[in-house]
Amino acid sequence: MNNLQALPSSLQKTYLRLFADDVERSKTKLFIDAMPPGMRWYVKEQGHRAEDYPEIAEVLRKEFFLIEEVEGVRIYLRRDFDPARNRK
Repeated sequence: MNNLQALPSSLQKTYLRLFADDVERSKTKLFIDAMPPGMRWYVKEQGHRAEDYPEIAEVLRKEFFLIEEVEGVRIYLRRDFDPARNRK
């Protein structure tokens, strides 16, 4: 996600839907929510968590599960990804 998706604008819903569709279509194995509360720059005080955006929250609920949180950064793994099977 970038500031086009995170910041309110007339196109925010479009950008969020495009991003959510891309995450689903690409079958990305990891999703890292690196916008925790307390970040500097354009982040609101309570943060811009992925689950704050319904389009992204829906994809996370359906396709991913939280595997770890490190200093507020959340790391999700795709539900249908099997690391043991995918080792090279």
